[in-house]
Amino acid sequence: MYAEGIELEGLTGPIVIIGESDVVLDGKSKIRMGVWCEHCTNITFDNLTFRNYTDIGVGVYLSDHIVMRNLTAHHNGFAVRSVDWELEGSGIMVHESSTVLAEYSVVYENGPNPQVFPDILMGTGIEFYGCTSCQMMYNRVYNNISGTLVEDSVDVLVEGNEIWGNDLDASSAEWWDAGLWIDGGHDITARNNNIHDNRGPGIGIGNEDNQEVYGYVLENNVSTGNYFGIYIWNFGTNGFPDESIVKMLDNAFEDNSRHDIMITDWECPPDDPCD
Repeated sequence: MYAEGIELEGLTGPIVIIGESDVVLDGKSKIRMGVWCEHCTNITFDNLTFRNYTDIGVGVYLSDHIVMRNLTAHHNGFAVRSVDWELEGSGIMVHESSTVLAEYSVVYENGPNPQVFPDILMGTGIEFYGCTSCQMMYNRVYNNISGTLVEDSVDVLVEGNEIWGNDLDASSAEWWDAGLWIDGGHDITARNNNIHDNRGPGIGIGNEDNQEVYGYVLENNVSTGNYFGIYIWNFGTNGFPDESIVKMLDNAFEDNSRHDIMITDWECPPDDPCD
């Protein structure tokens, strides 16, 4: 066990950082980040555990050709200190990077504890923001404050993940995140994901900043046991958006406690109408 954080800046590979046995990096509830990789190129992280970091287990920023494989990230982001960066606390966070693969990882119990109101710091299991040509595949993401996020990204594949038991409820007014939240950007495909038993929407599709969103494809996903199977909002319609925006193929939205499918021209006001 290593009680330290690692900051990598401008590191260029190919470099593989692999734990040959049970390698644990532990923030001891006082170190901000397990790994922070900025302006890195061609780096692989494999078979490592990150726990008890106040802000982020693994962070990748302004980097290219990064692989995160077989990682475990848990109990991170519980007391964020980097609020000037608008960080909310994450197990795995990828910002403004390209050609990043996050696969076969287990991510759980990440996010503020307790949640901070009224600031509403949500925290996320796996977060992709401003990513290009990135993939989130075959991960298990559970019992976080928020599940997974793909925001303002282009050419992203989310495939084969199991996402369950995430809280998603940010306030007493029930403002939700989602098990898988896709917002902004274009050419994003989510397929073969199993999303179940989350406290809020299993899948959330939004256009918060009124961008020119297109090329979302949802295929063969199962979303069950959540509050909502899928919640689509801010596309100016109370029906499904045009297929050029969101194309749906063979998904199963069933046995969700409030609605299997919920679509609003804007997000639901806190006093209810959507229920």
